Amino acid sequence: MTPLPLPPLPAGLPASWAARRPTADDIPAVHALCAANDEAVLGFTDVSLVDIEADLTAPNADLTRNQAVVVDEDADSRLVLWAWIEDHSAGRTMVDLYLDRMLDDATSDALAAWGWAFVAARAEEIAATRGVDVTTLNAGTNDGDTAAERWVSREGFARARTFWRMGRAVGPDDAFPDPGPGVVVRPFAVEGDAHKRDRRLAYEIHEESFSEHWNFHAASYDAWWTRWQSSAGLDFDLWRIAEVDGVPAGLLIATTQMADEGALFVDTLGTLSTARRRGVGNALLHTSFADARRRGLTHVRLNVDSLNQTGATSLYEAVGMRVEFAIHGWQREIAARVPAAG
Repeated sequence: MTPLPLPPLPAGLPASWAARRPTADDIPAVHALCAANDEAVLGFTDVSLVDIEADLTAPNADLTRNQAVVVDEDADSRLVLWAWIEDHSAGRTMVDLYLDRMLDDATSDALAAWGWAFVAARAEEIAATRGVDVTTLNAGTNDGDTAAERWVSREGFARARTFWRMGRAVGPDDAFPDPGPGVVVRPFAVEGDAHKRDRRLAYEIHEESFSEHWNFHAASYDAWWTRWQSSAGLDFDLWRIAEVDGVPAGLLIATTQMADEGALFVDTLGTLSTARRRGVGNALLHTSFADARRRGLTHVRLNVDSLNQTGATSLYEAVGMRVEFAIHGWQREIAARVPAAG
């Protein structure tokens, strides 16, 4: 598909700056921009090259419509902005905006306003194609990122939630307990019909176990599977199904997207309500600790809603995980608008 034209940059920005659609060739430059943002706020990088590759090429973050970069053509096409939009599900649109943190406040504010206007306009079109009256934009900022908070606040976003990055070290001499009575954690089938059955089962456990969580939007199996196929660090050898008395009860999906940091990342951990307080989550987590050690990794990390009502935070603390930093979730509702032809 031919990339759609982008709106002109606002007056007053350097004449050497140009807006265009990104390509896969921009992955290293986008990663450098995002990593510099993390360094400026956290003091370390929390984004990997595989994260950026997955986001940039995600099927629902179309390069020709849902992304934009601004480059300085007088500085070897250095990136000064990356805007990203993912059509996550009906009524839920994920968005992100990264700017060069070396810019002065007036320049960065003007550039951020242009970027968020582009995001909002595309979100209006997404809502229309989804057949919904409004879609909720979901953005995230690292705790302490006052500049990013200023930009999203000016664009009508409100802080809605805080998530914690939690983690723990895994040592070669750590001993992990056996699952509780009746609990079995089994590997995920990696090929053939058994793999297809386990994919469907994982989807069903995920949708049911997360249905009561904040900001949950149901997804079809095809949409769920499409997102996973293009996700960062996909490795079915790190997926696990838990059963209680022979009945499916829980799901753990870990990835290798943080392997360069020596960490296993637990992307998804869900337990069916009928199986809670049976030790399912505990058993799945300890399996991930053992998997990390098996892979030669030294840490396990995950994200959790700080207001999670299913007891997840207490479970993670009980197995030795501690908060490393906070991520704030911001939301804004956008009304639908019929997209332009093209």
